[in-house]
Amino acid sequence: MRSVILHFVGASRDDIAESLREFGAREQEGAPWIYPPDGDPVLYIHWYADCEEVTALERRALEQQLGTRPDVSLIVDVTGRVPGQPEVRSLIRHLLKAHRGAAQDDYSSHVWTPADIEADAVIAGRRFFHG
Repeated sequence: MRSVILHFVGASRDDIAESLREFGAREQEGAPWIYPPDGDPVLYIHWYADCEEVTALERRALEQQLGTRPDVSLIVDVTGRVPGQPEVRSLIRHLLKAHRGAAQDDYSSHVWTPADIEADAVIAGRRFFHG
């Protein structure tokens, strides 16, 4: 699986959960949110507590980009069965339009802004969520 981490400022878990429902993700009892909700899921969405795997350098870059520590974070695991780029971009577009935040992916240490992602910007030789 590949992963994307989304960080939000000024939002609560309830706010993000509501946005996930609006997007069409389905919460499962005792398991992650999934998308699409019918058929084979492509995205498995979990709460990401305290930026568990973020290094000190990544944390400083994140706080510099956001201006503070994130209030809420999600980790989005993408199945290896499909590329997942359309689903990831659609989810990120929806959530970062509704809430102030930024994203990180498995392919670089860069903290991606919504503008970076929308522009398909190349930073340090990489695009967001392109291996």
